[in-house]
Amino acid sequence: PIRHPEYMADLTLMKFMEYLSAHMVYADEILVNTNAVREDVAELFYEMNLPEKPVHVLPLGADFSVGLQDGGTLDKTILGKLSGRKYILTVGTIEPRKNQKVLLQAYQKSLAKMGIDVVFVGHIGWGMDEFLQEVQTDPHFGKGLYLLEHVNDLTLEKLYESAYLVVFSSYAEGYGLPTIEAMMHGIPVICSDIPVMREVGEGYCDYFDPDNSDELVSAVKKYVKHPERYQARKQQIVETYQPPKWEDSVSMLIQHFETIPKRECYPHKPIKQIVFLSARPAPLLATLPYVEKFMPFLTEEIYSRLPGHEGASCMLSDWPVADNADYDAEASRMAGIMDMVRVIRNQRAELNVQAGHRARLMVRPAQGWAEALSCAEPYFQRLASVSTM
Repeated sequence: PIRHPEYMADLTLMKFMEYLSAHMVYADEILVNTNAVREDVAELFYEMNLPEKPVHVLPLGADFSVGLQDGGTLDKTILGKLSGRKYILTVGTIEPRKNQKVLLQAYQKSLAKMGIDVVFVGHIGWGMDEFLQEVQTDPHFGKGLYLLEHVNDLTLEKLYESAYLVVFSSYAEGYGLPTIEAMMHGIPVICSDIPVMREVGEGYCDYFDPDNSDELVSAVKKYVKHPERYQARKQQIVETYQPPKWEDSVSMLIQHFETIPKRECYPHKPIKQIVFLSARPAPLLATLPYVEKFMPFLTEEIYSRLPGHEGASCMLSDWPVADNADYDAEASRMAGIMDMVRVIRNQRAELNVQAGHRARLMVRPAQGWAEALSCAEPYFQRLASVSTM
């Protein structure tokens, strides 16, 4: 969400920034699952001008031991359609960051003519209406081009086993588990050429520019035209690839904690005070009567101490009614601020401005926006490396 806000749903960036910032400020150490993520976190400490914390890499395991009898009922209909066919499988939520569109472009350009089917497996996410329409109106939809949303574990296992290739075309990832799952089944993988995928896929995968469907087509053709290369890659994976094991992950985690110096343990002290900070106490006031059944003491104590309600009883207060606040306007203003943050970040990238360099932001606000932008200055400073506005 922070490195690639253009691929995120509305408000995700703001929520995630607060979440991650809290960890960066208060955590003693940070554990991540790849070196690529560690480098991103280290860079973020620098960009936010925060004291850097130790960041350690703890790879995730992939050798799940769930029995196939627990994986649901085999979907024989879809497996029957794919029986005897060469198909490319891609697994992941259907969303902009996963970049399924590049595989669709490759299919429409060349793969369909080559007799290769494409199977998209994943939950339908956000911002993909145009992609879904293009898939569902394609003349090959259901006859070579498939979009499967609710696939159980047993069926997915069979889809992996019978796939010709697996494609993983994400713009950004933290780990890329489908790549490992494919190689565990001995299936060659073509994935986007980004640092984390180079790290996870090592020398077992082929890589392509995630914005270049022609490169993807070329990678597929290399195997179709030269079956010996395809068999050599499968043999390499089957004979030498060792998937990460959860047992090793747990051992590394235990070893890490054992090396941390023991600190004095402080006895837990009961909480004697609750602080509620807000410029708008109305939501809390409206909520308290509903929890009266479960927390009578807290309800009365908090309610009687709120401004304007000193000594009053929540039990005797009027039942709350909905206010007429214009929350839609507030949400619209926040969406506008988020759009501005994206524009600034994209402009910095186009101009090759160094990540740590802070620049002044000059804004000519439209009518009615001056106050909202003034209040949003901390967002611009934190998320767009603005020095002053």
